[in-house]
Amino acid sequence: MTKLRVLVFMWHLSSKQNIMSTGGVKRFIEMIRRAKSYGIEYTVIENIPPLSDLDAELNYESVKFHLPLNKYEELIFFRLLTWIYTTVKMTLLGISLCKRRRQFDLIMTPDGELFCMALSSFFTHLVTRVPLLFVVQAVPSGIPSEGILQEYSRYKMSDFGKIPALSISIYAHIIRTILVRVYNAVPLIIAVSKSLENQLKTYGVKTNVRVIGNGVDLKFFGSTTYEGEKEYDAIFIGRYSPEKGIFNLINVWKKVTSYLPDAILLLAGYSTRKVSKAINEKIKEYGLNENVIVRGVVLREKVLLLKKSKLFLFLSEQEAAPLAPAEALACGLPIICYDIPPMRELYNCDSVIRCKIGDICEISNKTRELLSNEFKRRRLGRLGRKFVSKFNWETVAEEEAQIYRHVCAWKKW
Repeated sequence: MTKLRVLVFMWHLSSKQNIMSTGGVKRFIEMIRRAKSYGIEYTVIENIPPLSDLDAELNYESVKFHLPLNKYEELIFFRLLTWIYTTVKMTLLGISLCKRRRQFDLIMTPDGELFCMALSSFFTHLVTRVPLLFVVQAVPSGIPSEGILQEYSRYKMSDFGKIPALSISIYAHIIRTILVRVYNAVPLIIAVSKSLENQLKTYGVKTNVRVIGNGVDLKFFGSTTYEGEKEYDAIFIGRYSPEKGIFNLINVWKKVTSYLPDAILLLAGYSTRKVSKAINEKIKEYGLNENVIVRGVVLREKVLLLKKSKLFLFLSEQEAAPLAPAEALACGLPIICYDIPPMRELYNCDSVIRCKIGDICEISNKTRELLSNEFKRRRLGRLGRKFVSKFNWETVAEEEAQIYRHVCAWKKW
């Protein structure tokens, strides 16, 4: 097998605890772990701290740079400045590496929907003519296209101020337009689900799209045993943001506790200070201080917390190929979620109960029904773990490695 040298552009949050806040980072780490088997050598341009801080056994070359505004990256204005700086810095580093070494067979980015990674890799490709591949985890800019006014209204109703809500909406529209043109300038991109491919096409993406889903490590999620009494009636693990349904979760729990006063919901994941404040204010307003526990990002604790829970609530309205449901199923939890295309496509099993988007009453009734029926929960848990066994990282890595070689061999470069 001939060796393949891949230059990767990677931006992630600057806190070690929050590095793995995107599906693209999680997926790429799994690729690194299997790279040797497919003759791949990764060189990663990334901000500090590096991915290797999560796992010292990750075998790749890291070209690190510091983000001067990282302590302000939660603020929208400074996040934009950070991403502009990142785009320029990674582009200069990428061109320098390619010109100096002349050894890279492929340029790729594992979160192609984020403009700082997509643009820096694209500019480097234009200058060096090294083949380019995007792995896209979500719609361009990460925000669904509903029109600027509709997006503004949605964010305004989710406790964002007028200026931040308008800024996000305009930003999303501009970046989406740019990224669609960038995608159309390459011969092929990888999307993580068929539903994402369909969305990309509606936005004007005309290039070839190859669908390669995500996996789950059953051994990892089966490594922790817990035989004690369940501590949490429901759990959500993910990013705290309006499109992830974080505020609807609290609305649901208000109704659940009207029937089950002692029911406890655990929320775990990355959040900005502004969203965390809004969540805590809503919990206090509803009198749920004893019923809702709010945690930050969990890494090593994740498996144990899932296994200490009775079911997984997932009220995200915008996804492409969410990993969190697969991890919950691997831990034997049934799932209650919104009926969105990727959940129908990827998690079409009895253990995943889909409800109408925004129907708080239906969600709360299904939650109360499951919490009151331990036998059904256990049965659905067994079915779910069996179902998710088909989510195999080995298959994902093999298919993605084949695409690397296919793109490198494309004659029109």
